[in-house]
Amino acid sequence: MESNASNNRAFGNVTFAQADIYTYTPPYQRGSFDRILCIGVIQHCPSPRRAFEALIPLLKPGGEIVIDVYRLSWRCVFLGKYYIRPLTR
Repeated sequence: MESNASNNRAFGNVTFAQADIYTYTPPYQRGSFDRILCIGVIQHCPSPRRAFEALIPLLKPGGEIVIDVYRLSWRCVFLGKYYIRPLTR
């Protein structure tokens, strides 16, 4: 979260919050979001399913959740996306 905030705090339409999705009520009300992007996070949670399910109540009716997980392979280290990441963050 700190890296994301550091890279994107200049944008006025972005808000950053850090919370434990399992034991802490997120700092947003139910039905607050049209879209939720969860990029590269779910696979690090003790229970990815519970983490995903905890996001659903935060969506407005008809909202969308986008989840991205890392590829489970050492070969991914050799993919070009890791070499261009500094340019595309």
